[in-house]
Amino acid sequence: MRRWPRGALVGIAAATGLLVGLRAIAGLDGLHFVTFLEVQGFPLEGLGIEWSKRAIWPLDLQAHATVKLVATVASLFLAAVAVGTLNAVILLSEGAASRRSEFAVRSAVGGPPLALVRMLLLELRTLVLAGLALGVLAGVTGAVAVRSAWPGLLEPFTAISVIDVVVVISAMLTLVTLAHLATAWQVTRAGRAVRELKAGSRTGADPFAVFARKSLAATHVAIAGTCLVAITTLSGGLTVAEQGPDADQTVVLEARSPDPGGWGRALTSIRSMAGIEAESLSAPGALVGLGVRDIAIAECGRCIRGTLPAPLWNALADHHLVSAGFFELTHTDLVEGRVFSASDTADSEPVAIVNRRFASTAFENGEPLGKRVRIGADFGNWYTVVGVVEDRTFAVLGADGATREAVYLSADQHPPQSGELLLRGDEEAIAAAEAMLTARGFEPTEAVTLKQYRSDATVELRWARDLAFLLGLVTLALAAHGIYATALQTSRRRTFEVAVRRSVGSPSYRIVTYVLGERLRVTAWGVAGIAFFGTMVAAFLENAAGMKGAGPLSYLAIAGVLAVVAMLASIRATREALSVEPASLLH
Repeated sequence: MRRWPRGALVGIAAATGLLVGLRAIAGLDGLHFVTFLEVQGFPLEGLGIEWSKRAIWPLDLQAHATVKLVATVASLFLAAVAVGTLNAVILLSEGAASRRSEFAVRSAVGGPPLALVRMLLLELRTLVLAGLALGVLAGVTGAVAVRSAWPGLLEPFTAISVIDVVVVISAMLTLVTLAHLATAWQVTRAGRAVRELKAGSRTGADPFAVFARKSLAATHVAIAGTCLVAITTLSGGLTVAEQGPDADQTVVLEARSPDPGGWGRALTSIRSMAGIEAESLSAPGALVGLGVRDIAIAECGRCIRGTLPAPLWNALADHHLVSAGFFELTHTDLVEGRVFSASDTADSEPVAIVNRRFASTAFENGEPLGKRVRIGADFGNWYTVVGVVEDRTFAVLGADGATREAVYLSADQHPPQSGELLLRGDEEAIAAAEAMLTARGFEPTEAVTLKQYRSDATVELRWARDLAFLLGLVTLALAAHGIYATALQTSRRRTFEVAVRRSVGSPSYRIVTYVLGERLRVTAWGVAGIAFFGTMVAAFLENAAGMKGAGPLSYLAIAGVLAVVAMLASIRATREALSVEPASLLH
């Protein structure tokens, strides 16, 4: 098998396998998933608050975010498919274009274009069938592995269906055949073929073909760089999310109370246990910043909206249900006022704590203490603000990257039915607390550290990070392969021009600069594409999981990596250009 068909075989096989994998990813059920919230669900029945019709529950936030995450991974798969397909198209086109003289001779002796096209199709048959067979085999294997690693629930799945395989094969077969035939038809036209024969190998380059080759190479760089941006964004966000002081000394127990007042009595017993340093009860999701997202109306004071007075200020806030020790155990600093205490019971005045952002945006002069906030749709649900705490953000499915207004309500005033109990103390005391809960019918889950809890909350994101890393390697390898092929063919097409340069005394470094300079310019075009598409991917991840986008230094590092890859992929092209002798002008 000649060199270029062998390279096209790699491109066809890679694109086919990635298409099969893309179909498997697109089949993941984003609305039914296993997360740290699904075990008990959010305790809607125990909050005693009538929420508005605009309220969004944490499970819904995670469901929509899961769909976005799967769509992001599918987009990375599609990017890798595009690079593999471009490789196949480039190599098949180059293979057909390199046979211009042969086609010109056949046309000159009376060979009709259709006969030449039929000849090319017969040559292409073995190549395409082999590429499709290898790609489907690799794709099905990879698809099964990817779906098996998916941490969410799956629809009944046995294997990639026959229809999926047929659709993938048909798509790839049609694409590569049309690409090959388009180039073949162009170079087998009778009039052009005769001109090619007369001109020999010194025909001027087709401007459109030159632009197409450079555009395809720049597209390789842009797609590979976008995948690297996604990897950087996912890796950086998860590193921050899994850190926290004393997170491995605090344990979390998830449980459901057998009766409405069960948590209150249980907490009273736990507080009296020797060896328990601190305890807290919170609604599921509060530990990672997920709560009921609903409108909260604040008594702003003498505030102005536009030109009109606005004594009441509304904001879309996340509402969390926590007890007294929550802020201490989660290391959330108190800015002013006080935190919840044991005296904040159902019989006392309803109180709330807001975060710094809510205090600064919804209250006059950023002074909320003593003012009230209305929660939910009931006009009687007014809570007096008694404290302000620092903002908390986490990289987790359902977060949107924005520092949102947050309202904390007392779990003693609104006892939940399902909750998460945080405990800090010695192992014997924690075991005794767990046994007490079991004896009272709570059926708690196995105790995990707060660090492990937050890690479990990012299980889908870690799945996406690992898959993005593998896809990034594949895409980078395919992009290097495409740049290598393009650079080599461009160098060979310009043998005459290089020979002229050598004949007039151009030194070797100028030849190297001439060859590599074009690769760097094309890479720069691709880097410009990264600035656009990479920013879009980072914004998508930020909207789905609160991930912060890669900074300028990350973009510079990615651009540097791609430039190095482009230079390494052009080494052979540079060596062949340096080996050109002026004597080749006589041939």
